Amino acid sequence: GGTLLLDEICTLSLPMQARLLNMLQSGVITPIGTTSGRPAEFRLICTSTVDPRTEVQAGRFRADLFYRLNVVPIHLPPLRARGLDVVEIAETELDRLCAREGRDFRTLSTEVKAIFLDHAWPGNIRELMNVLWNVIVLHDGPMVHVSDLPPYLRGVRKTQGAPSARVPSHMMQDSFAGLTLAEIERRAIEAAITYAGGSIPSAARALGVSPSTLYRKLEGWGRPVRGAHKH
Repeated sequence: GGTLLLDEICTLSLPMQARLLNMLQSGVITPIGTTSGRPAEFRLICTSTVDPRTEVQAGRFRADLFYRLNVVPIHLPPLRARGLDVVEIAETELDRLCAREGRDFRTLSTEVKAIFLDHAWPGNIRELMNVLWNVIVLHDGPMVHVSDLPPYLRGVRKTQGAPSARVPSHMMQDSFAGLTLAEIERRAIEAAITYAGGSIPSAARALGVSPSTLYRKLEGWGRPVRGAHKH
């Protein structure tokens, strides 16, 4: 009964892979100190940060074990590919941590949301959790401001190299004749993002709107939420 979670399954040695495969196929385990096996039924969940198929092709992971495990594959994209989910996850975890630690934070400021949306999150969810922990351990208040963030995040928007000046008028007016208002809006937004080097927050500043407004527009158009900016 119960659930067995094997984290980073692809790091399992080949001998242990063979033993795991045998146990899964036979449905029998032999407890330490005994010589007879007994039936075992449980739900098995395996995780991996590397692609198991790549490991199989490289000969580091048994193909028969992979196909035995690969019944219901679930792909969880990294934070940098989750778009507005980053803010929702952050505020949900902020509420949970504040309730546990007796802090008063309730939300993130617009500037903090823009930083969270534009950051690449190389450490993924662990990095986000550590940032929130840092904030609530060292600060308190109803709203998280940029000054509350760890130093390396405070300069994210400044160091990502996108001009914050107004978008040149020729880019905003080019080929607008005969277009609907919705089409003009889309072209203006895309021109602003291009001029800002792909940075959504910088484009938002140039257009005088919030970054979240642009992210919603891009999601509605089926474009990658992070725009063209690369980290």
